[in-house]
Amino acid sequence: MRRSALALVAVLACGIGLDARAARQDAPPPACVERLDELPLLAPTPPGKRKPKPLPFARHASCFRHGDGSEEPVVLFALDQAAPFEIQASIDNRQGKILAARVEALDAQFERIAAYPFDAFTRRGGMYSLSLFSNDPERPVRYVLVTIDPDAVGRFDQRLMSGVATFPLPGGAYNHAYESALRSEMSDTGWIAIAVTPLTETP
Repeated sequence: MRRSALALVAVLACGIGLDARAARQDAPPPACVERLDELPLLAPTPPGKRKPKPLPFARHASCFRHGDGSEEPVVLFALDQAAPFEIQASIDNRQGKILAARVEALDAQFERIAAYPFDAFTRRGGMYSLSLFSNDPERPVRYVLVTIDPDAVGRFDQRLMSGVATFPLPGGAYNHAYESALRSEMSDTGWIAIAVTPLTETP
């Protein structure tokens, strides 16, 4: 009798475990929000940090539904720096992928102040960077919205890398010059960092 009871408990526990796993697998994807103020807020790299901290866009993105019904992944950064200040957006080139980002500067009411497509970024070595400024104390930038620029997705960036390799030999050394091409794709995944730097007003 005791063995039968233990067997029944084991079967029930197994069934509960399977149901829990099935529930996790069948869980619906996160719902899209229709208001920007419903999005989770991320903090930019604070002033004083020497190197901005890049974040994986796909991991932090939320689904946003526009008025026309279209949906897209977005990331929203909240700023609290007093104007004037500079906002730096930087995109890493990792594993041959470059985030084809579009950046919007928003005021406290989530109204757009300015928008910058991916082509506004400047390539510096293996990174892309963009600087924008908030100079109006009456209407400072309070949010930075990062989305994907569909016009840039699928394009490629190619850089030539060259150098000299030195091989030691008995009684001397052998220098070999080389050149290689690094090809990266503009993608809807990648890494981006937002940093804020206060500016001193000129008297």
